[in-house]
Amino acid sequence: LLARLFTKPANLLNARYYPGPNDRSNQTVTLTLTTNDPGTECGAVADMMVIAIGPGVNITSYVPVSRERTICSGGTATFRVNTSPTVLGTHDWQYSFNGVDWLDDFNSIGFTSYIESGFDTYTELTIGGGAPNIPTGTMYCRVTIVDRDCEQTSQTFTFNVNGPLDWDVQPADLIICNTTSLASFTAIAFNGGAGAVTYQWQYFNGASYVNVPASVAGYNGTTLFLTNAELSIFTSSSRFSNSRSRTRIF
Repeated sequence: LLARLFTKPANLLNARYYPGPNDRSNQTVTLTLTTNDPGTECGAVADMMVIAIGPGVNITSYVPVSRERTICSGGTATFRVNTSPTVLGTHDWQYSFNGVDWLDDFNSIGFTSYIESGFDTYTELTIGGGAPNIPTGTMYCRVTIVDRDCEQTSQTFTFNVNGPLDWDVQPADLIICNTTSLASFTAIAFNGGAGAVTYQWQYFNGASYVNVPASVAGYNGTTLFLTNAELSIFTSSSRFSNSRSRTRIF
C-alpha cells in the first residue's frame, strides 16, 4: 500500500512521496530509508524522516458575499476572507488596477487608512480615506494565505471609489426680459471616481429648495430649459430665483 504512494519506485533515492488519505487525516507520516546489506560487518543502515502534513488552507466564505464594495471618496471599506482554522498562517493582501498585475504596497496609492490583519480563522483588509490615486476609480483586491507551505489565493474583491465630485461648469446668474421665450442654465459636474453622475435641478420657492418637475425639459440633465410659461412660475420680476443643480453619484 505504501509503495503505491510513490511516483517513482520506492527504492530510488529521488523517489517522490504523496501522502495518502490516512496520512492527511493524521497530519503526519514517518518515512524510513534502509540501505541494502553490503555484506560487511557494518550491515544495513536505516534513517527515518517524520513529515508533518498541514491541513491546507480552506477558504469558507467572503464578506461581503458579493465581493464588491462602493464608497464615496474619503470613506473606508473592509474586506474579509473566512477560513478553516490555520496554525501558522501568513496573509498577504494585494491590489490590482487591471486584475492581472498585482502589488501589495497599499501605502503608495494614497489611502490614509490601511489595516491588514490576520487570525486563525479569517483575515481582513480595511482601506480608505485620503485621495487615493485609482486611475479608473475601480481597483481589485485579493489575499494569499500560506499555512505550513500550503498556499491558497482568494477570489477577487472589487473596490469602487466614487468622487471626489466637483464642478467643471457652474450655472451662471441670468437676467431676462419679460418677452424672453426661452432661457437655459447649464451645470456640468466633474467626477473623479467610478460612479455615474445623476442630476436634479431645483428652484427656490421662497421658503426652501424644491425639485424642478419632470415636465420641464432638462430637469435631470446638465442643461435646464425654461419656456415662457415655465419662466412665469420660476421667476420673480425678471430674475430667476436662485437656481441650483443637485448632483449625485450612484
